[in-house]
Formats: sequence, C-alpha cells, structure tokens
Amino acid sequence: ASPARKMLASSGFNLGNKKDYFSKGLYDCCWKCAGSCVCPQLYANEHITAQGNVHQWKTKPDVDGGHWHSFTAVRPPNFEIPASFPLPPDLPPNPGPPSEQFWKESLHENDQWASWRAEEREKMKQAEETVLAEQALLRASTMEKKKASVKMAVRNLMCTPKTGFTIKMEEGQDIVARCGCPLDGHALQLQRLVQVIAQQGLQTDPFEAFLEREKPNWVNQDVTQVVSSYLEEDDVLVDPSLEAELVAAKEAAAKEREQEHQYRIKSQKAKVLRTRKEHSARVKMEWANTFLQSSEWKAFLQQAEVWVVHCERLHLQWDDYDKKRLLWQAEFGEDIGFVARKCPAVELRSWASHPVLHFAAELGYTYLGLRWEKVATKKLPSEPPASFPEPPQHPPQGPVSDEFWN
Repeated sequence: ASPARKMLASSGFNLGNKKDYFSKGLYDCCWKCAGSCVCPQLYANEHITAQGNVHQWKTKPDVDGGHWHSFTAVRPPNFEIPASFPLPPDLPPNPGPPSEQFWKESLHENDQWASWRAEEREKMKQAEETVLAEQALLRASTMEKKKASVKMAVRNLMCTPKTGFTIKMEEGQDIVARCGCPLDGHALQLQRLVQVIAQQGLQTDPFEAFLEREKPNWVNQDVTQVVSSYLEEDDVLVDPSLEAELVAAKEAAAKEREQEHQYRIKSQKAKVLRTRKEHSARVKMEWANTFLQSSEWKAFLQQAEVWVVHCERLHLQWDDYDKKRLLWQAEFGEDIGFVARKCPAVELRSWASHPVLHFAAELGYTYLGLRWEKVATKKLPSEPPASFPEPPQHPPQGPVSDEFWN
C-alpha cells in the first residue's frame, strides 16, 4: 500500500467497503477478467473532478493470461484544519541607543574628566611658570651684564694709577668728583659721567636727579659706589627692547600652550570614545536591563512566553496536517480540499536585531528569544515524509473453539 493509503487506513478508512465512499468518501474494489483486447485500454485511466474527486481505473496482467481490473473512487477527506496563528504581543516603544547621560554614568566619565582637568591645570601652570622663570633668569642675566658694563665704563674714566674718583661737594654742580692721584688730580665733570651713562643705553634724566638727591650722602665715597647704588633702583636697568622681546616670547609660549592643550583635549575625547567602544556591549546590556526590569517590558515577556507556547502547539498540529496534505498530493497529484499554512505575521523575527531584546538572553531569558525566532521563521515542509506509520494490526480471527464453548 502507498503511504497515502496507509495514512487513510490508520485514520479508520476501509477502502474495500462501499459504505465508506458515501460516509467517508472512499471506495476501492477489484475483479478478475478473462479479458478482451480492448479492456486493458478501457480500464487504465484517471479522472479528477473540479471538486477534487479522484476516479482511477487500473489493469494488472495475471500469470494465467488474464488480468485484474481495479477501481478506486476517492473524495478529498475532510481533515480538520488547525487554527490560525494569533498575532504576537505588541512591543513596547523602542528606547533607542543609550543616552549621553547613561554613558557618562556607566563609565564614570565625569570623574575621569574631573581628574584630567586637574592634571591639565597643573600642566598648564607648570609650563607657564617655566616660561616666567626662564624670562626672569634672562632678565637678571642681562641686568648683571649691564651693571658690569656700566661699572667698567666708569672705571675707564679714572687716571692711570686707578686711584678712583671721590665725591666732592665743594666743587660745584658741574664737578661730581675728583681723582685722588698724587699729581694734580683732575675733576670728573657731571656731563662726562652722564655721557657714559647714556652710552650704556640708560636714561640720563633719572640719573641726574638721583645724583643731585643722593650726592650729599656719598661725600668722600668712590663714584662707582654711587653709580652701583643707582643701578639698584627699580626699573633703571629695564631694557625696553628686551622687554618687548620677552612679551612677544611670552605670548608665543601661551599660544603654543593653548595649542597643546587643545590637542590633549582631542586626545582625551578620542580616549573616551575608545573606552565607549570597548565597553559598548556591557553598557548597552545595562541600558537594556533598565527597560527589561520595567513593568511594561516584563509584561511583554510574559505575553511573549504565552504566545510562543501557543504557536509551538499550533505548528505541531499544522505539521501533522501538512504531512497528510503532501501524502495526498503525492498519491493523486492534487491537494484539493487542503489549505496552506499561514505562518505568524511577525514583524520582529529575530530578537538579535532589537536594541533591548538582543540582551534578553544575558538577563535570564536564554531560550525565549530562540523559540520566538523558530516560531516566526519556521520552514514549511515541501515534500511528503519518506514513510507513514503502519496501521495497528488486528489479531487473526477464526471460529470459536470447542474448548471456549466448554
């Protein structure tokens, strides 16, 4: 018997009973024919009506030269159609990617930026102090050289014995000091001393004012001491050209520091982005967990569990129904009377593509997502099964034995 006939027999259809054709739509019979030359052609055809009724005539030769005719009449069986698949539960609103605030809190970025800014302020402060210290050192070195140059120029005014000039008050305003050599000492005129000061690049008016004010305090003292005291006055040795260069250098250093500062800011931002990329999976899972723990998403997961169980049961019923349909089609060439399975209308077929449900497995819903996907993407059978289970065998029957009657 063919798989389709075995399937029908296992369902309680007796193909040899005429009553089954009227009650169940099935009839099968055969008879011996001594034959003629035309009956094999007459009894070898098949007809399928518009309603799906199948009429088959077959002829099979016998060993004695005759042949057997068979006739099968089948109406499409009225197999029970499984229920349709229900719609899946509605998904809660999509929360989208983690918010900027969540990223910062999850990775402690505010603390990292606070620590970085503190270090950056210290770097900027040290760099500025280094520039100021270098300029102060250059300014002091320049002033010391200027002092030495002025003192040397004043000493060069002295006589050959280098006995020095002593401050004198009685010589008048035009004479500052007089040489102490044993010969006729010569006088150091104010104009000559002022000229030396001017040649060293110093302003003369402040020097003349200082000398007029301080000269009484330096009577009989060496003139170099007076000049040295003047050089210690504030702003005396300030070189405008040098100060201009230092100001320009300070501004250039500040601009360079700011450029380096901006570069480090970009580097820090790039570091933050790399950290986000490295911890992306964890942060997204934590973000999803904040929603999966809500009552709205918990309700959805409970509804999804109920829906998946229902669909799994329906798929089993449809699998059995499709086996019968495919066997019928393989036997009679048509599947009239059967309906096609319509899988669940699911927009979200895989949880792996959802920003929240993608992490449901890590949060305790290990198999629910896989079952959802299997239900939503089940591949339907396109070929009949290789075999159908044999119908149960009834024990042999015969007349009641004498032992039973006794």
